[in-house]
Amino acid sequence: MATGWRCTASGNRCPGWVGASGAPGADPRRASLDPTGLWKCLRAALPRAALAILNDMAGLTWEQIDNIALELYDTRPDVDPLTVRFTDLHKWITELPGFSDDPAKSSEGKLEAIQMAWLEEYQDNQ
Repeated sequence: MATGWRCTASGNRCPGWVGASGAPGADPRRASLDPTGLWKCLRAALPRAALAILNDMAGLTWEQIDNIALELYDTRPDVDPLTVRFTDLHKWITELPGFSDDPAKSSEGKLEAIQMAWLEEYQDNQ
């Protein structure tokens, strides 16, 4: 299988295609679309303003870990995510513009994953 497919928008290897073997970047003729990987590729290519519009249109859900983390960083760029209690994190997420999921569908695992993704964004911008 061919590897190393490049995203036409960002020029990066696009994680949006997952081949029959499950390897990112595999031959798209034998691949299926991975929405999470595709979103990462788009996020690298689109300006943040366009991403905010897409989030508002689609509505944020608990499954969109990276999108929530990016929104948290954009709304609170000076907050170290490791200093935030899960109760506050839950409140901040449910108050994000475009958040449309059931607040009761959160879990400690989802909050931790969001916190770690937010931390990565925070550290990348320090």
